Amino acid sequence: AALGAAADLTDRLVVTDRETIVDLLPRLAAAAERRDAATVLAAIDPAIRPLRDEAQALLDRLRPEEIRVTRLDVTVEKSAVPPTATANLLVRYVGDVGGPGGPATGQALVALVLRLHKPAGAWLVTEARIDDEAPLGARRPTARP
Repeated sequence: AALGAAADLTDRLVVTDRETIVDLLPRLAAAAERRDAATVLAAIDPAIRPLRDEAQALLDRLRPEEIRVTRLDVTVEKSAVPPTATANLLVRYVGDVGGPGGPATGQALVALVLRLHKPAGAWLVTEARIDDEAPLGARRPTARP
């Protein structure tokens, strides 16, 4: 009984990398919902400037009412140095989805793939993909008529 109690206590006290990421991503969605750029940008590797710039531009442009992670699957590769992870998310966005005709309120389900690494104790996003598009921050501007 004592061994079982010790194992249960250890399990509750030790937070795995996967659990850390599973906790982090909904908190980032909530920060994006509040348009809290400092929190969102703190979770992106500072060396990945194009991704940081595009995240800031999205936060400036979008007017969310709700951002929720509805599905999350995380795979951690501990043998990599630094450790890496891939997170597949389905995110529900409700709010301004303005387009060419101007602002319009609506909702969207967005499939995201995030790549993260843990260079010094904290997990940082290094890449973000929406569906099969080019990674955010690596897109080339499109010509505007």
